[in-house]
Amino acid sequence: MEWVCVALIIASMVYSGGIVVEYTNYNLEIVPQVREIERKTAEWKSAALVEIDEKERVKIEIARIRDNLGDLQLEVDQVKLRRQAEQLRKKRLDMILLKSSIRSNRKARMNFVREK
Repeated sequence: MEWVCVALIIASMVYSGGIVVEYTNYNLEIVPQVREIERKTAEWKSAALVEIDEKERVKIEIARIRDNLGDLQLEVDQVKLRRQAEQLRKKRLDMILLKSSIRSNRKARMNFVREK
């Protein structure tokens, strides 16, 4: 009977040794993979934080550009109004000059006719 107990003990030890070897092999394969996943996760978190900061910076820049665009649009509208006013002024001056030219031509003709 002792031989049976010894055989069971040896078989249990071999089985336990197999479990330990299997766990060690599994641990040697899985631990590096877990570490690599953790490293990549940290890199992605860092990259995500950088992207969030960049996104906020771009939002601020877009808001600033929109404000500038609104200011520029107002300036363009003012310049258009000034241009229209100047064009109207030029037309009026041209009309005055034309009237003056016509009047001076009439006076010159009348003086010419009187002299004859």
